[in-house]
Amino acid sequence: MPKPTRPVIALLALALVVAACGGPDPAAHDHEETDTLTAAADDHDHENEATTDGQAVDDGHGDHGEPVAEGAEFDHHGQPIHDDLYYEKVTKDGVSVEFTMQSFLGIGGRGADLASEIVEGANSSVIFNITDDAGQPIPEVRPLAWMDYKSAGEGRSCEAQVAGFLSGALTERPLVDFNGFFLLALNDSPSISVIDPTVDVGGYTQLFTSMMLTGRGEDWAITDDQSRLVVSIPSNGQVAIADLDGFVVLSHLDAGPNPVRVALAADGRTVWVGNDTAGSDGGVTAIDPNTLEVVGSVPTGAGHHELAFSPDGRFAFATNSAAGTLSVIDTSLFEEVAEIDVGNAPVAVAVSTADGNAYVASAGTGDIAIVDGLSHEVIGRYAAAPGLTSVEFAPGGRWGFAASPAAGKVFIFDVASGTITHEVPVPGAPDEISFSDTTAYVRSRGAAEVTAISLQDLGEAAGVEVATIPVGQQAPASTPIRSTAGAMLAAPAAGGVFVANPADDQIYLLPEGAQGPSGSFQGHGLIPRATQLVNRSLHETAPGVFTGKLRIPTAGTFQVAFLLDSPRVVHCFEFTANPSDLTTAAGAAGPPELEVVTETLKVEAGQSLAVRVKLSDASTSEPIDDVSDLRVVASATGGNWSERFTATPVGGGVYEIALNVPSAGFYRLFFEAASLDATVETFPTALVEAT
Repeated sequence: MPKPTRPVIALLALALVVAACGGPDPAAHDHEETDTLTAAADDHDHENEATTDGQAVDDGHGDHGEPVAEGAEFDHHGQPIHDDLYYEKVTKDGVSVEFTMQSFLGIGGRGADLASEIVEGANSSVIFNITDDAGQPIPEVRPLAWMDYKSAGEGRSCEAQVAGFLSGALTERPLVDFNGFFLLALNDSPSISVIDPTVDVGGYTQLFTSMMLTGRGEDWAITDDQSRLVVSIPSNGQVAIADLDGFVVLSHLDAGPNPVRVALAADGRTVWVGNDTAGSDGGVTAIDPNTLEVVGSVPTGAGHHELAFSPDGRFAFATNSAAGTLSVIDTSLFEEVAEIDVGNAPVAVAVSTADGNAYVASAGTGDIAIVDGLSHEVIGRYAAAPGLTSVEFAPGGRWGFAASPAAGKVFIFDVASGTITHEVPVPGAPDEISFSDTTAYVRSRGAAEVTAISLQDLGEAAGVEVATIPVGQQAPASTPIRSTAGAMLAAPAAGGVFVANPADDQIYLLPEGAQGPSGSFQGHGLIPRATQLVNRSLHETAPGVFTGKLRIPTAGTFQVAFLLDSPRVVHCFEFTANPSDLTTAAGAAGPPELEVVTETLKVEAGQSLAVRVKLSDASTSEPIDDVSDLRVVASATGGNWSERFTATPVGGGVYEIALNVPSAGFYRLFFEAASLDATVETFPTALVEAT
């Protein structure tokens, strides 16, 4: 396999940075005025002025609606001020930046109430309010921020720290980067790779960490707040729920028989899973990803289930492919309210935000049934072609796209006129569609290419603008490895798409308007079948108010480095996190330690190697025995092989696996033990050489 193209450090992750910033200004603090105080200080500039949605606050409540004490003071976001939360203001050349830290109570730190102090482990927000000298928000700015331990910046100016963070060097990685994103790869093995696309070492991006599953994942969904990932595991009837703040699998829940498709409800509160069976036990299961509980299940019909939701979130639509029906489910009661005959083998459903109707594509009949969103009756059909596999809507909900690999076409229909307006030939069996704001991207499973269809001219009578773009070396269909989860994902900021190709063991980045990929991200031997994106960048929650989320990693004093390029402000804000009650009670024992005790990690390919590791208590060095769930994933570092093992206790805190690898090369070993609350982030990895 050819070496992947060298990833461009300023791909989309750093496009968020480079587009906004130049180099640090040595005089960045000239004429700077700084006002540092706790949030309880009397001279808070904007108390009782505005909430994050810009509305006046005079009702005695924070913007989450919690009651507060009479006479309480409010910060510039309309939140009640707590003594131990942090506020700091810096002013330079007529620009003011107010910095506020918030932590939240409730399950997983995601409740409605603000915490009274910042403690380690708390789910928190950093908030920057940027205004001019008249107190008005400054439009069209893109601030950048990084967080690190205060000790990491000792002896260096804030400008020097920012310059280091902008460099992207491995030695200048902050504890938290509020400007980029991570790519997730759903692997052919029971794992999810977390890839940092901004780190480049000899042409290879960094495998930031891995999340281990109890079985091979099939589909997934991320919550709107980017805090939870839900992954279906059909082989054992479970879903895995992962925390995306720390990239840790929190739980494996029983989710009904053969869970496959996963979809986030319109209100963002629940995740729904389709249970694919041939009998009457087929249906859907709803899960609360924050409480880690199943909250409802509804029997629907036999076959595979695709899922969509009405724009108001009141109804869920689930196809029943074997029964030829569409089930309409009341999402508050978890009851089926209608079952509609839609055609032979319904394989896809999508809801238009323009008219609120559900559109169901049937592979057997080759048509698209229109189901009224209120009456739940079929009110029309589009005649496309047999073999349909997908139906999707472009942004705005007016233009629908349906792909038929058998016909080699993408059918475009207009919900405003009720007609199919274009039939676009697409070579190589088109089967998947994704969108940017201006372009529809169509993957072909029979060709190493993506077809780009312009959205700009869809309302014109003439044909649409189409471009076929080479992406990768081998057609996805050249390998039997595939997943229900989509292989394409819209890219942030500059637009374009990411395309996972298991045949190449790569995730490609195709920027908007490009004639080919600008870079690729290795699967590191774990064969990516699908990709997701975890956005870590600051987002504007109100005019001039930018928020970033994080989990406080530990107690201590931290610096948040801030950069606004134009007008230019560079400043390092500071806050302190207190030890949590749990940490104080537990002492400083820390996580368990794992040591590889096998002297030589070298073996002839095809022969067995006994790999032994020792578990010890971090504080006492005493061996840890009787761990029944120490699991090991072995993965080829440059190939398409991986295997999962459970280590066997042999006494004295020592555990053993019998490793047998198929061919010469290097193999990385990842370790985890749920009973010890230890993930692959906790333990070091090991490298085995096979000759």
